[in-house]
Amino acid sequence: MIRDTNSTTMDPPNLAGSIPQPENTRSPLSKISAHGHIPHKKNAILGLILLVVLFAGIAITMLSLQTQKDTRSRATLTGPTLALSPATKTATIGETFSLGITMNTNADTVSAAELHLSYDPTAIQILSFTPGAILPVVLVPETHTNGVISVILGVQPASPFKGADIMGTWTIKILAAKQSSIAFTSATRVAALGKDTDALVSATGTTIIGTLVSTPTPTKTPTPTPLPSGTPGPSPTPTPLLGDITGEEGVPDGVVDLFDYSAIVEHYGETGAPGFRPEDITGEEGVPDGVVDLFDLSVVIENYGKTR
Repeated sequence: MIRDTNSTTMDPPNLAGSIPQPENTRSPLSKISAHGHIPHKKNAILGLILLVVLFAGIAITMLSLQTQKDTRSRATLTGPTLALSPATKTATIGETFSLGITMNTNADTVSAAELHLSYDPTAIQILSFTPGAILPVVLVPETHTNGVISVILGVQPASPFKGADIMGTWTIKILAAKQSSIAFTSATRVAALGKDTDALVSATGTTIIGTLVSTPTPTKTPTPTPLPSGTPGPSPTPTPLLGDITGEEGVPDGVVDLFDYSAIVEHYGETGAPGFRPEDITGEEGVPDGVVDLFDLSVVIENYGKTR
């Protein structure tokens, strides 16, 4: 047989290229798309980063809002608060009991308080009021008018009060078997040193429940506390309204009230040239003497409640 030397020799087919390779033996480059990206893995990572940023932003915003809320809550507690104690009282017809007024000045220093409380005169009778040690000066004695009782108290000039204590005590008698309440009215005000406006933050009343009894036991009515007498000074030089030192706007407002009393207390004992402060109203000679003292306080007490 003659061998044809010009024939082309055929290589055997590469069968390995037609056999699928196992996944773990493929080249990493085979996973990259035609555009050179790894779309699914990259999108998943970006999505995860966006979610982390979003949740972090929400958490920071909520924390900021809570901090602002807590700050506002603390701010509302910087002024004086009043409360009647106990908050609820049950007593029988004819029974008498004591009801205290507690004051917490918080961050303020209090010089005077003007109290107005409403009550049901068919359910209870308010027999008397006794001031406590923290505001012992009765600037205006208690009055009862159409179910509203009022009294104005001040501190001793050299002892403005800061803290929490009992401001005074009411003596109350049950008249009927019914539920009623005693509440502070919106006219209630508190004067604090360094403030020319009402410093009162909140005032909480009490609920009184009267019940029937077969034989009520009467009690002796306490004697009302008299108004302490101040030390009178010489007749002051006539002015439009002596004692009208300041008001809610920081200037005289045409009425001698607890803010004028508070101004005397705040500067009590200060000295300077005669008339160095508006609180230096008078002295032993009937003219300003360069010291804020008892004579100036006496003028405010004498003219308390007067208007121009």
